[in-house]
Amino acid sequence: MKKKALAILLLSVALSLSACGQSANNTDNNKDIAELESRIAELEKENNELKGQSESTQTTESSKSELDNFVAETSGVCGENLTWEYGNGILYIHGTGAMSAYDVSSNIGKSKLPTPWLDIREKIAKVIIEDGCTSIGDSAFEECIALSSITIPDSVTTIGKEVFCGCDNLKSLTIPNSVKNIDLSMIDALEIITLPDDLTIISGALWGETAASGDFAKEKETITSSQLEQLKQQLREERIKEIEQEADKNRQSMIYEMFRRVQSITWKGKTYSSSEPNELFNDFISSGVIFQDVEEWRTNRLNNVEQSVEQYIKNYYTIVD
Repeated sequence: MKKKALAILLLSVALSLSACGQSANNTDNNKDIAELESRIAELEKENNELKGQSESTQTTESSKSELDNFVAETSGVCGENLTWEYGNGILYIHGTGAMSAYDVSSNIGKSKLPTPWLDIREKIAKVIIEDGCTSIGDSAFEECIALSSITIPDSVTTIGKEVFCGCDNLKSLTIPNSVKNIDLSMIDALEIITLPDDLTIISGALWGETAASGDFAKEKETITSSQLEQLKQQLREERIKEIEQEADKNRQSMIYEMFRRVQSITWKGKTYSSSEPNELFNDFISSGVIFQDVEEWRTNRLNNVEQSVEQYIKNYYTIVD
């Protein structure tokens, strides 16, 4: 790590000297400067990666030290190859593969599995998940009201729905870069959340419907067959415009929903507050982040435009020759 930082420093100095010592041969100097700048950028990227690995290692080592004197009071399974143990406020999950999906509401007779640590969930203050676990199941830590700390390894690629709902003591959450898709229902009343740099999909929001264009209360109008195609095209364009506007509004509403649940959001090293939701929205859009549920809604509505137009004409127009 120190060697990388030193290399960056030396290259920066070389760049400065090269810039100061430009001679008549500016083309060669500019080429040298461009090459130095490119190399510095590469080294800075490698340095940041090494820093992240170091921080991850420190977190892992810290978690392991907490387990030095760990004594399990109860245990069980939470996946085909995952085991859980609980002792003195710590829930320790280890093994490999995916965690099962749960539903806290099933504790009152629903169909899904209840969380295996249901009876002790209010005692869990810390969760340590060992490297090897690939997912955190739906509702896994829901209503763990004492939970204040969780270690999620880079092996986790999926975090289910409503995982942290009701975790009123959990104020800060860092989602590893291995997770590409987050569901808004997983987060609840956090102060700070750090999103994965490589986030590609946000899902889990509800919104309203857009209606077909026009006034649904109006009486039927009469049009000729020759006017029909022109009317259809007009209605198609209006409907598509409405859908696109509603989709964009729904994408923005998902950002507002995030800030309703979280006070500040850190993404790619930049921290956003609830007073600047549009800045985060614009950065998501420019980075190609997909609002999955909105896109599904938009696609379904666009696919039904023709049917919607036909139904509208049937309801509000009489066609004559």
